[in-house]
Amino acid sequence: MTRVVRLREYIDGLFLSSRNMDKRHVTYVHLYGVSLCCAILARQRGLDEEMAMMAGMLHDIHTLQYGYVKEHAELGAPIARGILERLELAIPEEIDVICRAIKKHSDKETVHEPFDELLKDGDVLQHCMYESTAPVAEKERQRFDQLCRELHLMP
Repeated sequence: MTRVVRLREYIDGLFLSSRNMDKRHVTYVHLYGVSLCCAILARQRGLDEEMAMMAGMLHDIHTLQYGYVKEHAELGAPIARGILERLELAIPEEIDVICRAIKKHSDKETVHEPFDELLKDGDVLQHCMYESTAPVAEKERQRFDQLCRELHLMP
């Protein structure tokens, strides 16, 4: 069993224990959608696909467990670290990279390390493509347009 499958089983358990069906559905779609977007972008950019998928699955872990707060990225990084360590899914260096990306994923205006940018881009791509006929949020417009060019998609 791959480490992505092991993490997915863990995350699925968290979803199943959630009592709020609306929140559970939206969060489920978002986390796994971001995970898939991150895998596609990792392959495009030559980055580690497994790490990208795990980062996508864990990037909003605080929101899943406690509800949304503005600081969910910073608060989620230590939760993600604990999960990755407890399940022994990655070596310490990989955990550092994944958790740094989770911590920075809400700061879409600043450019960070390539893996950080991958998670930010996966998050934006999922937001914009989930309801592809809806207008793109102004705060995501520039990043989404750049992603469309990178992936040869019509903006």
